[in-house]
Amino acid sequence: MIEETIEWEDMVQAHKWNALHNAASDMVKLGGGFASALASAWYKADKANKRRIENEFSDLFFEYMDVMDRTWFGDSIHHD
Repeated sequence: MIEETIEWEDMVQAHKWNALHNAASDMVKLGGGFASALASAWYKADKANKRRIENEFSDLFFEYMDVMDRTWFGDSIHHD
């Protein structure tokens, strides 16, 4: 049972990361100057700084995120 829980949590994290990556990709391709620059910074950031960008600009990530991808997050990217 514990193994199944860990596998499920890993799968959810993988889906969330993929959704953020896809949103950042669309921000670069379709966004204005700020959204594009922010996504480029997100790509270059380490884990801690990626999280800071995601927390501060979650509205932009959600704007460029597919509707189905948003369902993995609820109302916030990170639930601290």
